[in-house]
Amino acid sequence: NVIFAANSTDVVAHELGHAVLDAMRPDLWNVQALEIWSFHEAFGDIIAMGNAMQHDALLKKALEQTAGDMKKSNVISRLAEEMGKTIYNQAKGRDGYNANYLRDASISLSYVSPDTLPKNGRADQLLAECHSFGQIFANFWYEIMTAIYEQQVIRQEPLTSLKTARDVSLKLFLTALPLMPRNGKFFQAAANVILQ
Repeated sequence: NVIFAANSTDVVAHELGHAVLDAMRPDLWNVQALEIWSFHEAFGDIIAMGNAMQHDALLKKALEQTAGDMKKSNVISRLAEEMGKTIYNQAKGRDGYNANYLRDASISLSYVSPDTLPKNGRADQLLAECHSFGQIFANFWYEIMTAIYEQQVIRQEPLTSLKTARDVSLKLFLTALPLMPRNGKFFQAAANVILQ
């Protein structure tokens, strides 16, 4: 089958995220720093997840898929599922591509200096490449969102808790965005602003 990437709301929302970031932080455009390029990709993924979370049907599906444990892979955390399957099929299952998604924010990743990473490699390994390295920051946001959800679900039902987690985590992220200092260690600087 012919697959049109523009038919995917994840892909469209991700690309729109690049334009939104350019409008909000034009000083990050064309900066020669891998962490800033990677943040651009993470921003697009976060916008795509935030977009998906605007729909109750997807929130309910995610809660159903995870039995309420939002740390597990789900319809929200898995991005560009159709595109991921297409690339997997084109690669004939090789090169570390996943048949179920292009990226998954529920996969826990830890920061390592990009200087220590290869620039090229398999899709299932962390690389010094903006789409790959951006997964670290998208995962950071997703972990914040799930932590807020876990605090809320003690007091209220899961769907309401997930909506609260969505709203609070996106507000923290977008409110911090103008305050993030532009530097080569952008992930640490951005994370510190969000946490403050």
